[in-house]
Amino acid sequence: TIRVLGTISFSAFFFFGISALLISICGLSQCSRSGYDGFVCHHKRDAAAQARLLKMILRSGYNWKVFLDSDNLQDLEELFDIVKTKVQRLIVYLTRDTLRRPWCAGEVTIATSTAAVGVIAVCTPSFAAPSE
Repeated sequence: TIRVLGTISFSAFFFFGISALLISICGLSQCSRSGYDGFVCHHKRDAAAQARLLKMILRSGYNWKVFLDSDNLQDLEELFDIVKTKVQRLIVYLTRDTLRRPWCAGEVTIATSTAAVGVIAVCTPSFAAPSE
C-alpha cells in the first residue's frame, strides 16, 4: 500500500510539473494552426494510462485540444499528416521502447523536420537514449 501511494503521489506531482512546464514553455495561446494544441506520442504498452492522464490534465486544466491516437485515429496512414499539418506541439512520452516503435519514431521525425511543430520530451526513468 505504501508503494501504491508513493506511485500515485509521484505520478500526480510529475504530471502537474509537466503541465506547468508546458504552460511556461508554450503559453496558454490557442493553436494557431487548425487542429490540435498537442499530440501525445507514446508507447501503448508502457504508457497508455499516463498518456491518457496527460491528455485529461491538458484538456481540463488548460483547455487544450489534444490528439491521442487511440481516441482520434481512424486510419494509420493519416497519422504522419496529422503531425505535420494539424499539431502545434508533439509531446513525446519517452519510455524504454518509445523510439523503437516505427510509428513513434516516425512521429518524432516528422515533427522535428516541420518548423511549425514544437517537440517536448518527457523522459521517464525507464528511458535510455538509443545507441545507434
